[in-house]
This record gives sequence, C-alpha cells and structure tokens, in this order.
Amino acid sequence: MLDESGNVRKGFLKDEEYARLADECGKIGLWLRTVFEIYYTFGWRKNEPLETLMVRMVVFAHRTISIEDSKNGEGRIVVMTQVCCVPNLKVHDLRRTGARNLRRAGVDRDIIMRIGGWKTESVFRRYNIVDEADLRDATQKLENSQRKANVNAEACAADVVVKPSASPNSAIIN
Repeated sequence: MLDESGNVRKGFLKDEEYARLADECGKIGLWLRTVFEIYYTFGWRKNEPLETLMVRMVVFAHRTISIEDSKNGEGRIVVMTQVCCVPNLKVHDLRRTGARNLRRAGVDRDIIMRIGGWKTESVFRRYNIVDEADLRDATQKLENSQRKANVNAEACAADVVVKPSASPNSAIIN
C-alpha cells in the first residue's frame, strides 16, 4: 500500500463561497454549472463528468446520472438533487466537499463511498474532511443531548413523591 501521509490535501469549498462560485459557473454556461454541481454534490473524480459522462447517462425522467466505468473499474449511479471563481480551488476540493456534505446530511458512510467511488476506508478518510463547523456541530449535538438527559432526569425526579408511612423510619415512594 502507498504511504498516504505525504500528500494529504485539506482544501474544500466553504459554504459561504458556494453561491458565488455556482453563479460564476452559470455565467460561463450551463455545462460548467452542471459539472460544478456534480463535483460539489457527489464528489466525483475530476475526469468523470468531463471525460466519462455522456448525455445518454443523464436520465431526467428518473433524475439519475450514471457512469459506466470509473477509476476503480466500477460504474455508479446517483440520484440528482433539486438544485437546478474561487482562487486556488481545485476539482478535488469539490470532491472533498461532496463527501463532507453527504456526511453532514446524515448519509451512511458506505453509501457515500459508493456514490463517490471510494473502495477503501483509508482513501475515503482522506476525502472526508472534518472542519471547525463539524466540531461545533458535534458540540451542539452533545449539548442538546445533555440538556435532554437533564430534562428527563428532572421529570423523573418530579414524578417521585415521598409519603410518610406509619413507621417513623420508613417512607413510601410512588
């Protein structure tokens, strides 16, 4: 296996940059806007929409895009979303962004790997960038979970009523 520690890229498209870049691509042409959206949404490899994708592989009636062959030797199919230059941005940055967005949307890791064509966990991890926003989201989820647990504990405590019994050393708990 190749050493993966030497050439690890970390760039990705920030959420606030998306609209501007999508708009600029649309000004050049629908073809570039479409290619951009495929990279951004599905994280496909650089050559897949440019060299591999043909019109017959896009089926609007079923909202699918497919490629018959890829770098790993397998074809794939994805379902289109409803969605109809940043300096130093590379296509692979969009590939990483696609992987991140699918993960953030709660898509199962195995499904993301299939959509993007990653066969091994180690290669997928190189594309599955975790940024500061992901860390904040994790903290928010943890805080929400803790709040919910505290509310449940308080509700349980409120349901416990201690009634005195006939004996001064015992109590009845309802």
